[in-house]
Amino acid sequence: MSQNVYDNPTFFASYNTLPRSQNGLLSAPEWPLLRSMVLAGKSDISDFHVLDLGCGYGWFCRWAAEEGLAAHVEGIDISEKMLERAKEMTDANLNPRIQYHRANLDTLNLKTNTYDAIYSSLTLQYIPNLPRLFARIHDALKPQARFVFSIEHPIYTAPKTDKWHLDEDTGLESWLLNGYGDEGERVRNWLGEDVRKYHRTTQTYLSTLLVCGFVLKEFVEWMPSERDLVEHPDWTVERNRPAFLLVCVEKGV
Repeated sequence: MSQNVYDNPTFFASYNTLPRSQNGLLSAPEWPLLRSMVLAGKSDISDFHVLDLGCGYGWFCRWAAEEGLAAHVEGIDISEKMLERAKEMTDANLNPRIQYHRANLDTLNLKTNTYDAIYSSLTLQYIPNLPRLFARIHDALKPQARFVFSIEHPIYTAPKTDKWHLDEDTGLESWLLNGYGDEGERVRNWLGEDVRKYHRTTQTYLSTLLVCGFVLKEFVEWMPSERDLVEHPDWTVERNRPAFLLVCVEKGV
């Protein structure tokens, strides 16, 4: 069963101070790539039925309704506090097109052949039974519809203790990678709480998608570009290992 740490009042208050919580998609440097994957060259998704798994504050749901003009958007999250905030932040005029539901993605059931696009951002590393969820997503998509998601990169999730190593002689920082082939639970202390995640290799993610019948369309190991570093020189250390894995797959005909 997935952990629901976000309904812890202390944790939720800390989470609310993060840039992504306060500014949404604009504070996510990987968002432009994810956006292009969702649109897949389309300038108009006005008739789309879209689903966001792990919707949080509803930033993507509102983008799909406001900018993409999707006809119907559903956001699902395990956290009641997340959903309360999403509803507070959603303009009443958009309510007919956006619906928020509380559900655990581990036990989620979806209607078959329903969605034109399914999206998930930095959520799937919290799910213990990913093969089941991927199979449900595949069944729920319409033919040739896309599933786009981001996760913490497996190189990032692998170490039993995640930390940078500073070489005192050179002053350079490096990521201490270990345990990559040892898949399973990882507990990280984040925002003052023990947060339970699940490490899987890149091969496991891709092979599980392929077994479900998905076709791989795009695969990006996100790190800051040289252009990013001009605006954010403090991100230089992030060039030492990919922070995120962005994946776009498609259901066959």
